[in-house]
Amino acid sequence: MTRTLVAIFGFALSLVGLLAASACSPPAEGPSTASDRPARVVVVRLDGFVGCGVDAELLRQPLAEIVADLDRRVDTVVFAFDSGGGMLNRVGPLSDLIHGYFAKRDIDCIGWIERAESAASIVALTIPDLWVSPDGTIGAAIGVREAGPGAWQALPPEEQEAVRFMVAAAASRGGHDPDVALRMTQPASSTDDPHGGRVFTGQEAAEFGIAQAANSIDAALDSIYGSSGWQIDRERSDRISRTVERAERVRAELAELYDRLDRAIASAAEGDSSAVGLAADVLDQLLELASKDDPTTVRAVRFLGGFQRISGAIDRVDALSDQNTP
Repeated sequence: MTRTLVAIFGFALSLVGLLAASACSPPAEGPSTASDRPARVVVVRLDGFVGCGVDAELLRQPLAEIVADLDRRVDTVVFAFDSGGGMLNRVGPLSDLIHGYFAKRDIDCIGWIERAESAASIVALTIPDLWVSPDGTIGAAIGVREAGPGAWQALPPEEQEAVRFMVAAAASRGGHDPDVALRMTQPASSTDDPHGGRVFTGQEAAEFGIAQAANSIDAALDSIYGSSGWQIDRERSDRISRTVERAERVRAELAELYDRLDRAIASAAEGDSSAVGLAADVLDQLLELASKDDPTTVRAVRFLGGFQRISGAIDRVDALSDQNTP
C-alpha cells in the first residue's frame, strides 16, 4: 500500500545508496560459533502486515533486548514471513534494521517464506539467504491504494514504475537477480493476486534462484548447520513473536470496529434511526481502544488511517446525530 509517489521514490533511492553498505550475510557452512556448541537460533515470526506488527520501530527494542544477552549469544536470526503485504513506505526501515543491525553484530540472517506478498515480498528480497516452503508464495510486488472500505486498486502506471524500481533495488541489495524479481511486478494470472503482480510458488521461487526449497525451518537449518549443529531458543523466539501478535490483534480489533461503524452509518443514512445510537456506541469503543498509549496500538491506528480517519468517523457520527435531533 502507499499513498504518495514521493515516499516510494524516497525509499527506492535510499536503497540504491545502501547497496554497497553492510548487509546481513548468509550463514557459512556449519555453526557460526567459535566453540563446539550448536548455533543458537531465534525465530522471529512476521505474521502480519508491514507497517503494523511487522515494523522496524516496533521490533527494534525487542530485538535489541534479545541480542544484548551475551551469556546466551544469538548466532542466527530467522525472519519467518507469513504476510500479505502492507505499507511500502515502511519497507526501507525494516530492510535497514535487518541489514545494518545484525551485520554490525556478526549475526547471521535467514529468511523463511510461507507467504511474502506485496510489501512483504520486497522486504524478503533484501535478505540474501532465503528459504521457502513447498506451499510458500512470494510476489505480487505491486503498489495499491485504498479505493473505499475494504476495496483496493492498483496504482497508475507511472507510480507502478517507481515500485518496480524499488523491487529491483531490494533484490540487488539481497544479492538476488533483479530481472527475476521484476517478474513479480508483471501482470498476474487468474490464480494470482487480483490486483496484479505475479506470485511465485515455492517451487518456482527455487527454480528461479530466489530461494532454496525446504520442507520446514528445521529442515533449512539442518541443511545449513547439520542436524546437530543448531538449537532454537524457544523462549526468546516466542517473546519477540508475541510483540508482532499483539500489534496484529489490536489492528484486527480496530478493523472490526471500523467495519461495524461503517455499516451502522450506512444504515442510519438509509433512514434507520436506531443505527444512529449504534454508531455512537461503536465510535466510543473505537476511541477507547485507539486512545491507549502503547507502541502496538499506535502502529495499528496509523496502519488503518491514523487519527485523520478517526476524526472523520467522529464528524460523520456527529452529523448523523444532528440530523436526528428533534
